Amino acid sequence: MVSRNLLHVFWETFLVSTSYISLSFTGVLLCLSLGSVRCCDFHLGGYSRLPDIPDDCQQVGLRRNQITHLHAGNFSHLDQCILLDLSFNKISEIENGAFAGLNNLQTLKLFVNKITSLIPSVFSPLTKCTDLDLSSNQISTIVDGTFAGLGNLQKLNLERNKVSVIETNSFLELKSLTHLDLRDNSLTYRHIGVFVPLVQCMDIDLSHNQIPALQTDTFAGLRNLQNLNLGHNSLRQLSPGAFHSLVQCTRLLLNFNQISVIKTNTFSGLNSLQTLYLDTNQISVIENLAFKDLPNLLLLGLANNQLTAIRTNSFRGLSSLQTLGLRGNQISVIDDLAFSGLVSLEVLGLNNNVESILSTAFQGLGKLKRLYVSGL
Repeated sequence: MVSRNLLHVFWETFLVSTSYISLSFTGVLLCLSLGSVRCCDFHLGGYSRLPDIPDDCQQVGLRRNQITHLHAGNFSHLDQCILLDLSFNKISEIENGAFAGLNNLQTLKLFVNKITSLIPSVFSPLTKCTDLDLSSNQISTIVDGTFAGLGNLQKLNLERNKVSVIETNSFLELKSLTHLDLRDNSLTYRHIGVFVPLVQCMDIDLSHNQIPALQTDTFAGLRNLQNLNLGHNSLRQLSPGAFHSLVQCTRLLLNFNQISVIKTNTFSGLNSLQTLYLDTNQISVIENLAFKDLPNLLLLGLANNQLTAIRTNSFRGLSSLQTLGLRGNQISVIDDLAFSGLVSLEVLGLNNNVESILSTAFQGLGKLKRLYVSGL
């Protein structure tokens, strides 16, 4: 008898709009025919080894079992399968050849397991796979060849592992990748060129790691990247030119780091950038014309830093800027015409900062709509 809870979880996982549904039950196995798609669910079946799976299953659910190993040939008969969910098991070992036969698989879910390492070419049979989720495992090293054969992969999730090393050619074959999630790992990333093959990638999340510095050409090759998250790292230094390859990037997060100085040319190449978060760092110095390479920036967050003065040329070049957040600093000096050039600025946050402000500081802000100065 299949419980209502099992049915409920199954529907959450596999529901597909269809004109007819047929059901069959064998023990805890639940098979559905949803139009032309046949789904087989073994959720919460208590399996420690793979059960017998019908040859014609196209979506296979094996989540929340006790499976520990994937052996060569386990899925060799499932050439029609397009989705395989092995999440929430205890998988610690995946043999080479474990995914042989899954020639049409598009989605593979392996999150929340006990995987510590991946054999090179282990995914090579999955030539049609577009979505691979390996999050919440214990993987520490990504070696060259790990993702061999995954030329059509678009989404790769490695969130919440223990990744500290990514070998230089690890992503060599991921020519179609658009989204890469590496947040919550142990990266101290220093490998120049590791991202070069990711020519189609639009989104990379490297937040919540231990990255201390960015060197010139760190992100070489990422000419289509639009979103880059480097928040919650240990960044102290941003080398001029570190972002110069990111010509299409529109959103950059550098908040919750330990950056102390914004140097001239730090943001060279980021001509398309619209959003830049530098909140909650240790920034005390902004060099003259530090933001001159950001003509399309709309939002700049500099809250909760250690700025003591706003100099005349601090924000030169930000002709499109609409929102500037400076709350929670230690600003005691604002030069005359400090905000000149910010002809599009509509919102300026100076909360919990200065004790007094000369009116001339705001000259040129003809479009300003909201000025926050609480704490004066």
